[in-house]
Amino acid sequence: MFYCPKDISKRSPSLRVGNLFFNQIKALEQVFNINNGVDSFIADTLQVYAPTFDAFIRAAIDTLKKINKSPLFAMTASCLELAIAINA
Repeated sequence: MFYCPKDISKRSPSLRVGNLFFNQIKALEQVFNINNGVDSFIADTLQVYAPTFDAFIRAAIDTLKKINKSPLFAMTASCLELAIAINA
């Protein structure tokens, strides 16, 4: 956690990154129309249901292979790369 000397406000970069991943994975859930298995019950914790998450990653990759749309691939690549790393 970092403190800004001007206004003594707190910020948490890791929380922001976690929220960004959660928001991206939720958006991809709608794009690919399949449950991703990721939930957020409290601000700094994500709960991942491994079998559902694995199925989501496989379905997303299969979809990207079939549709061959460069913009969609580019926009989803970083989120799916992180998802694959988490699933490893």
